[in-house]
Amino acid sequence: MIGGRIFVGISSQCDNPLIRGGVRSLDQASGTVLHTYRSVPSGDVGGSVWTSAASDSTGVWVTVGNGTSGDSFGMVRLDAATLAKQGAWIVPGTAGTDLDWGSSPTLFSATVNGTATPMVGACNKNGTYYALRAGDVASGPVWSRKVGKTAGFAAGSGSCLAAAIWDGTNRRVIVGSNATTIGGVTNAGSVRSLTPATGRQVWVTPVDGGPIMGSPALSGGNVIAAGTYNTLDAASNRVYLIDAAIGKVVNTIAPSAAVFAQPVFADADLFVATKAGRLTAYVATAR
Repeated sequence: MIGGRIFVGISSQCDNPLIRGGVRSLDQASGTVLHTYRSVPSGDVGGSVWTSAASDSTGVWVTVGNGTSGDSFGMVRLDAATLAKQGAWIVPGTAGTDLDWGSSPTLFSATVNGTATPMVGACNKNGTYYALRAGDVASGPVWSRKVGKTAGFAAGSGSCLAAAIWDGTNRRVIVGSNATTIGGVTNAGSVRSLTPATGRQVWVTPVDGGPIMGSPALSGGNVIAAGTYNTLDAASNRVYLIDAAIGKVVNTIAPSAAVFAQPVFADADLFVATKAGRLTAYVATAR
C-alpha cells in the first residue's frame, strides 16, 4: 500500500483454474477498484501475479507467473498512479516451462559505475537471483547470481520462492534459497549476503533443516530469522537466527513443522506460523 492505494495481484490457486493474471489498485478507504493491469492480452490466460508487489511513491514492481503470451515470466514496472506498464524483462529460456517467478520483488539501492541507482531484484524458480535497475527493468539484469537448484531438481529440494531482504544497516541484499551446492557439498538450503552493486557474495550460511522457501525477516537488532519448508521430514525443520553482519547462526528454533509464512519480529517477540496451523510467539532472552 502507498499513497492511499492497495496493490493486489490477480491469480488463482496453483493455476486451477488458470485465469488471466494481472494487478489491481484499490482505494484504501473504500476498496473501490481504481485501475487494472493485465499481464496477458484479452482472451488469453496465464501471467498470474501470485507474489506481493513492491512499490515506492512512483512505481509498482511485480513478478509474473507462467503463461504463453504477454508479460508471462517477466519482471514488470508499472506506474503507481495508473498501473500503466512502464517496462518489462522476460527471463530467457523459460517459455513452455514452470520456471516462473515465485519470489516477490525487493527494492534496494546500489552504486553502479559511480552512480546511486535504485534497484529491484527477485529469485526465479530456476534458482537465479536477478537484480535490475528499478527505473529501467526492460534493459535486463545489472547482475545475477545462482543461489539455488532449479525447481524440480529432486524431491524435497524446493524452489527459490523467498523474497530477499534489503539490509540497509550493512547495505547488503539477504537472499534465502532452496537446495544449493556450497563448496561441492549439497545443502538443504542457504542464506546469502550479497553486495547490491555486483551480487558479490559477502557470506553464505548453509542450513540443513530444509529449503528456505518462505521469506526471511530482519529484526531491528540485525538478526535474520529464516524458516525451512521440509515436508518430507517435518521434525527436521528449523528457524535459523543469523547475525546479518557475519552470517553466524546465533540460535535455532525447532517448530516441528514446515515454515512457509514469513517469521515476524514484534517488540521482544518472534512470531512463527507453521504448516501444521500453529502460531507460536518466542520471547528473546539473554544468553
